[in-house]
Amino acid sequence: MSFFVREKTISRKTKKFSSIKKPVENKQDQDEELDSENEEINGDHKSHPEISDEEDTETPDAKRLRLAKKYLDEIKKSDDEDEHVSKKLKLDYLDSIGKLKKQLAENILGIDEENLVTLKHKLQNQPITCLCLSSDNNILFSGSKTGKILKWNIKDKKQIGCISLDSSVICIALSSDNEFLAVSDKSNKIFIYNPSTLKKIHTFDGHRGIVTGLVFRKDSHQMFSCSDDRSVKVWSLDEMVYVETLFGHQNQITSVDALSKERALTSGGADGTIRLWKIVDESQLVYNGHSGSIDCVKFITEEFFLSSGDDGSLCLWNVGKKKPIAEQKLAHGTSSTGIANWISAIGTLVNTDLIASGSCDGFIRVWKLEKNFREIKLKFEIPVRGFVNSLTFTSDGSKLIAGIGQEHRLGRWWKLKDGKNVILVIPLKSKE
Repeated sequence: MSFFVREKTISRKTKKFSSIKKPVENKQDQDEELDSENEEINGDHKSHPEISDEEDTETPDAKRLRLAKKYLDEIKKSDDEDEHVSKKLKLDYLDSIGKLKKQLAENILGIDEENLVTLKHKLQNQPITCLCLSSDNNILFSGSKTGKILKWNIKDKKQIGCISLDSSVICIALSSDNEFLAVSDKSNKIFIYNPSTLKKIHTFDGHRGIVTGLVFRKDSHQMFSCSDDRSVKVWSLDEMVYVETLFGHQNQITSVDALSKERALTSGGADGTIRLWKIVDESQLVYNGHSGSIDCVKFITEEFFLSSGDDGSLCLWNVGKKKPIAEQKLAHGTSSTGIANWISAIGTLVNTDLIASGSCDGFIRVWKLEKNFREIKLKFEIPVRGFVNSLTFTSDGSKLIAGIGQEHRLGRWWKLKDGKNVILVIPLKSKE
């Protein structure tokens, strides 16, 4: 197999120090003459407009003490800035090697019901199938079975744009720099748009089946796609070219995810496997654990990932282990017939211990990863009406956004008549 050559860029991170200059004493003119008009009428004291009484009465020792304190304050301020920069560099380094794990879930208390927002539009009066959020958390794109992709301003709660496709929207993805929007419907094509103007830039036509998943590698224009044709494809949007095809799954691939490293994570549906594709090494790791079809995979960090499927299990994995390190069986209970409720969507707040899952049981469940990412514990439930087809956290963890529908995003096996075809923007309450 041929793999494309990647250009390496070196980012420089410099510490900023505030320049410290020792104050210089002001020289006062000697034998300064004052006009009689500047003399005070009552009293013998003569004033100068630029010299305060405090400076006039300050002794040399007091002045040296004041300047020394000022100098020490400047040094302390510089040390605080140095500590802040060092902390930031440490976090960036841990993130780059996949070791960053922020303990955030403990501070999340529940949802702010009073400020919950429901977004709906007549152009998306059928189930919402997929969501993607801009890096600044201000713009949301939603796909629907109506074949419409709507652009929303989250702050203003308004729809500000629309893209029309020929059939149901299956997946969408946005690059980290918000330069490219990739979308796909029930076809083998991938359409690339400008997210600002919503003008089509390019069309990729390489898969032999429906494209079921799209993701951009973080901070790059490298894109991964997966399909019903059992393949994963690599694309470069800088040159708008196809790069490589990856084979290994024995059934339809249902989802794909990626972070910063040049790797793709995929779920193989009914073949019961998850695969981690190492592009540079031209190799893959295979994971087994679920008892049914695996439908969703999401990275938590570069070291840990999450999966779910129709067996109702929520599984936590370490990339170095072939079996789940933690499993929450029947995470959304069972149906009236005793069958496990299918987990149709999962969401992770990257590099933290906060995750979420959705099904058709009437709840979104928010979970905490405990014991250094070795255990899954339920935090709270959010009541919803319908299938949860997509979940995404804002990057600051202040909101959870859910795409809801009366039907599952991939088919019409059954319909929840009391379900709603809407987007829920759910504010999360946290400790002060």
